[in-house]
Amino acid sequence: VLVSEMQEIKTDPTRKGRGHIIESEMDKGKGPIATALIKAGSLRVGDVIITDTTWGKIRIMFDSRGRQVKKAGPATPVEIVGLEEVPQAGDIFLVVDDEKTAKEVTERRKLTKRDKDMQSARSTMTLEDLLARDQSGDRKDLNVIVKGDVQGSLEAILQALNKIEGGEVKLNIIHSGVGGIIESDVTLAKASDARILGFNVRPFGGANALAEQSGVEIRT
Repeated sequence: VLVSEMQEIKTDPTRKGRGHIIESEMDKGKGPIATALIKAGSLRVGDVIITDTTWGKIRIMFDSRGRQVKKAGPATPVEIVGLEEVPQAGDIFLVVDDEKTAKEVTERRKLTKRDKDMQSARSTMTLEDLLARDQSGDRKDLNVIVKGDVQGSLEAILQALNKIEGGEVKLNIIHSGVGGIIESDVTLAKASDARILGFNVRPFGGANALAEQSGVEIRT
């Protein structure tokens, strides 16, 4: 408050809300939930928002004391319920005009991200690389996709995995995220010859059936 007064830091509370996702998780009762910090404007129950990775229509909001609120202004942290998927911590969110816009933007971003992930996976290991390593006796690559229920836990798991010193096998984490294991994870795993590791999450939708058809191994 002192800094804002001395530096005359101001924002317009009447504009559309935007800010950052600072934590996220998959709740068994509420579904995907996210803790958001509003940087500018205001958030209201019923607003349609998009993040870097997902979208949703706000059904319920809770303040820092766990009380339901219908509106929250700048510099306010709130817990949001109503997102389609679990967003990533650090994502920027903003309010958009309607659900159609939110779906189109999110789908475009997902396709772009999936293409990048697949390109990265292909550059990590090719069939020629595997054959060359088999002949030379070099270390083999183990590609993994890691999914967790909470962003904080996921980051800790990734740090632990990255600290593992490989012997005969090199561990490559080609993708990670919060939320259940979905079909796009299986598709990426198949394209990159990866295994899927789930921590406190399970496959849902058609992910299990697709994994069986594709020969993708899922460990939870």
